[in-house]
This record gives sequence, structure tokens and C-alpha cells, in this order.
Amino acid sequence: MLDTCGTGYENERSLEDEVRHVLTREVSARRRTAEFLARADALAAGTMGIRQTDSTRLIREDRHR
Repeated sequence: MLDTCGTGYENERSLEDEVRHVLTREVSARRRTAEFLARADALAAGTMGIRQTDSTRLIREDRHR
């Protein structure tokens, strides 16, 4: 990234290195998101058919303790 003074790059990376860094970071973030969603889907599938407790009721009970 260019620094705010316009004197050069604040992270001392070339433009090519900066592009690589940004692309790697974005791909990594998307991969982590995809992995999280897959784990969430697996968890949801594992609790399919099991009645869930309404969290509103649990929060209210905690407030009254």
C-alpha cells in the first residue's frame, strides 16, 4: 500500500508482491469461510430432528439469577 505521505510503500513490498499478498489473503479468507460453513452444516446435520431450546428463554433465565 502507498503510504499517506506519498513517499513510497509503507510495507516495502513491490507492486507485484503486494498483489500476491492481497490475493493470497483473500483466497485464504474465502477458504476459511468455506471450511467454517462446511463445519456448521455438518453440525446442523448432526442435530437434525433434535428439538432445540429457544435461546431467548435461556437468556431470560440467566438474567434472573
